Amino acid sequence: MKGVATLADIELMEEIPLDTRDLPTNTYAALQRGANKKPDKIALQFFLQGTNYKDAVFYTYKDLMALITQTANMFHALGVGKGDVVSMILPNLPQAYFTIWGGQAAGIVNPIDPLLDAQVMANIMNAAGTKVLVTLAPFPASNLWQKVASIANQVPTLETILKVDIGYYLGFFQRVGLSFLNLRADKGPKLAANVQDFGLTARQHSGEKLAYGRIIRPDDMAAYFHTGGTANTPKLAQHTHFNEVFAAWSLTMSIGLEAKNIVYCGLPLFHANSVIATGLVPWMQGASVVLGTPAGYRADGVIPNFWGIVEHYGLNFFSGEPTIFSALLTVPHSEYDISSLQFALGSAAPMPVEVFSQFEESTSARMLEGYALTEGACFSSVNPIEGERRVGSIGLRLPYQDMRVVVLAADGRYERDCRPNEPGVIVVRGPNVFKGYLEEAHNQKVWINTGDGGGGWFNTGDKGWQDAEGYFWLSGTKENVDDA
Repeated sequence: MKGVATLADIELMEEIPLDTRDLPTNTYAALQRGANKKPDKIALQFFLQGTNYKDAVFYTYKDLMALITQTANMFHALGVGKGDVVSMILPNLPQAYFTIWGGQAAGIVNPIDPLLDAQVMANIMNAAGTKVLVTLAPFPASNLWQKVASIANQVPTLETILKVDIGYYLGFFQRVGLSFLNLRADKGPKLAANVQDFGLTARQHSGEKLAYGRIIRPDDMAAYFHTGGTANTPKLAQHTHFNEVFAAWSLTMSIGLEAKNIVYCGLPLFHANSVIATGLVPWMQGASVVLGTPAGYRADGVIPNFWGIVEHYGLNFFSGEPTIFSALLTVPHSEYDISSLQFALGSAAPMPVEVFSQFEESTSARMLEGYALTEGACFSSVNPIEGERRVGSIGLRLPYQDMRVVVLAADGRYERDCRPNEPGVIVVRGPNVFKGYLEEAHNQKVWINTGDGGGGWFNTGDKGWQDAEGYFWLSGTKENVDDA
């Protein structure tokens, strides 16, 4: 699949109406479509330690869909319906993927950062109305279970806690030790919620097909992503199924990712960027994902061994923050064959020009800098893979997504569109853009009406400009669109 080279390529794509593109109507159907291409192909590989990256567990597409389906059926049996919430407080494990996509097939999934303070976790779950929580079982190198246990009784809607045992990925004697640790933990504070083992409970359910008659519609809610707010009033962005399906499809059309590609996931799976760009995007195409360690890039041995990981798995693509690319530039790679690496995607913060240039020169991989928002279900713009990549810019808008720079009045109302190279506030609109925050108070001043008849625009709060060729640039400053 060939990606975008110029804005004209995007406009040419858009001459075909989106509703004739035959996109899947929900994330479960999107995953099924990718899996049906080659069911016996490896879909996911996971290694536990960066220092032992060659020791991996793998799942075929047949395995992946069976485990996602099994997980969805488990959630449904635990009372999760269309409007019920499954929260997830997990490091990067395969079970996180099973929970995300199985949770969306059964109800609404709510990924939460495991590094947050325990009280903030409780506040997020209360805001979401969590019914089921998936978290890590007691583990010596983590205090996550202790944090969860300390606040679980503060969430009155929480009925079931499912513990993921990381011992599955360890040797026999280490698993035995963990079993004793789990027994001691079960004798801790009395929890109102029913506590069960994730794996044992899931295996009681079928992985062949969804055992309930739900028709998952495009506008059904798929996820609540925590994206800020105050500690007491967390801000949860609502994604529909079609928000995520379209976002994944549009990014794929822009960067040209194919079934033959192998993608690395090192960013945390509580971020929409990681869930979509290194989950739904490759799996919709029948590509493969390598999930590296529970702590992602932060784990011991990952950055020092990264070029060995590229060589061993034949990685073609990965995404990361500017600090990741800066760190990788300090690691020699001359002893490794990294010729498989085709491109890398940067987001979250502007990429320093010297890092961009040095990375391309050092690896021969194409560096793509883009612009990603949780409210936009992942990327809204990216530098073109087949065309000019303007260093320092966030690239061209993605197909079928609107993006503008506008002048706003002091009260936040729209005044006019900016001229080329004129600074203003970036606004976005399209099938990828969320339906708003869960708490209505957070939706004040975030929607802009330009009077063009195409519906409201989301005010990103980011300042920037668009040049004459359609490339967007960030100025590094942000408007305060919501004090909450």
